[in-house]
Amino acid sequence: PHLVPGRAYTVDELIRQMIVYSDNDAMNTLVGGFDTETLKDIQNIFSDLQVPSPLVQREDSMNFMTVGNYAMVFRVLFGSTYLSREYSEKALTLLSQAQYKDGLVAGVPQGTMVAQKFGVRTIPAAQNGGTTGAELHDCGIVYYPNHPYLLCVMTRGSDFGKLQKVVQDISKTAYQ
Repeated sequence: PHLVPGRAYTVDELIRQMIVYSDNDAMNTLVGGFDTETLKDIQNIFSDLQVPSPLVQREDSMNFMTVGNYAMVFRVLFGSTYLSREYSEKALTLLSQAQYKDGLVAGVPQGTMVAQKFGVRTIPAAQNGGTTGAELHDCGIVYYPNHPYLLCVMTRGSDFGKLQKVVQDISKTAYQ
């Protein structure tokens, strides 16, 4: 579901929308409502974690993280080493509710919990305004019985169905 123009949303609703549906409009709405002090506090969080902040990235790199940065954020959440255990678990619970099921989740047995963040980006063509392909990224903690593990897969290509299949196959192989 998308945000409805003109409707008021709580911060919790925007955070949920942003994480569960990977909704950049929810992120932009949330950030657009922050005062200067809150923006500074958020910048400090990214700085503490040594992750480039999406609030200061160039337009062409907006909303992009490296696989290493994704992995680090998941390790920090899993170990509750930055947030309290309560807030780390709240974040992981939201990430486990992500609605995208055709990547990492499709490679593990049904019912296996996966706290994940996925992203899709089209790659614009240089001159004609069309697209030359897509990127599909899926990173998360797979709660394998008694031995959870972290898996991040980043793909790029011209056939989105093939990208999904690659992520699924890697996830299945890692689980087995």
